[in-house]
Amino acid sequence: MGISLNQNALEFIQELEKVASKSTWTKHELVKKFIDSEFYHVKFESYYPSAIEKSIWWAVKRSENWVMSRSFYKIEPKEVKSMTHLDGEGNSFGIAVVEKSKEDKKEEIDFVTNSHEDIVDTMDVSENIMHPAILSISYDRDALIRHLSEHLYEVTMLSLSIRDKGLRHYQLKKGMGENLYFLTESYFRRLGLAKTKYRMGDFITEGAKERLINRIPSGLVYEHMVPKNIYLNKFRELALRNELTRERIHHLLDKYHFICIITKEEDKLLSSTKMPDDWDGNNPFYRYEKAGIDFEPVQYEASILTNLRESVDGPHSELLHESHDQNRY
Repeated sequence: MGISLNQNALEFIQELEKVASKSTWTKHELVKKFIDSEFYHVKFESYYPSAIEKSIWWAVKRSENWVMSRSFYKIEPKEVKSMTHLDGEGNSFGIAVVEKSKEDKKEEIDFVTNSHEDIVDTMDVSENIMHPAILSISYDRDALIRHLSEHLYEVTMLSLSIRDKGLRHYQLKKGMGENLYFLTESYFRRLGLAKTKYRMGDFITEGAKERLINRIPSGLVYEHMVPKNIYLNKFRELALRNELTRERIHHLLDKYHFICIITKEEDKLLSSTKMPDDWDGNNPFYRYEKAGIDFEPVQYEASILTNLRESVDGPHSELLHESHDQNRY
């Protein structure tokens, strides 16, 4: 047995399907059962907090024998019906046909969701979970996305209530980006993870890391790996149609909202407001990959953290605290 979290999770799910005494499981139950199983490895304890939950999600989806919702997973193996046919020479051969009755399909829909909004969220699950870069993120990104989703929804609803048309337009356009940064900053500062925007990243390039270690942050850029206007414009459109929900905000942020700390020289290699024309709409790192910019996860518990915290009080501390109005989103 190997020590690949995704592979071990898949093997665990496949074994569970054979021996499980019940069909419906919560995510928490599956994670706990996995940790107690022979498929768990002590190495997984060093992964970020939600890594196991995400791998279980991937394994369940890969199995194709489950009905999935946001809170529950239900084992429902495909029914295989054997049909006998004759080939051109009169010999019989079997064909396995997968069938689901109308009642089965109705039950599946009822299990997955109780509203159209949930159906959209379930069917449009982010595919970037498969990208290895996401599994390498060292802090609890899920908690950040929940924090951003909840508060962005609240402030957007408040903006819609503004009677002055000009101010309302400003808040829904430029103000939304400022709110996103402010909420990110408040989250990282409150947890003591970062005192500067150049520490509030999911990823960092080698050149940017070297500048921070050497306390030369003036040539750095806090950069959205998918230009933020792509998903913030969607939030605004949904809000104006009175269709914005916390779930939709959460889905798009989880899929696209990744920050990389890069050098100004690297920044010049990127288009500032759009993704490449041949982007498939899924891979949030495609713009970087196409530009040939390598990046690695920010290690919030690594030794570099001590160096960066010390640099806040160093000779360049005033540069670390420059106004976020200078950020290029």
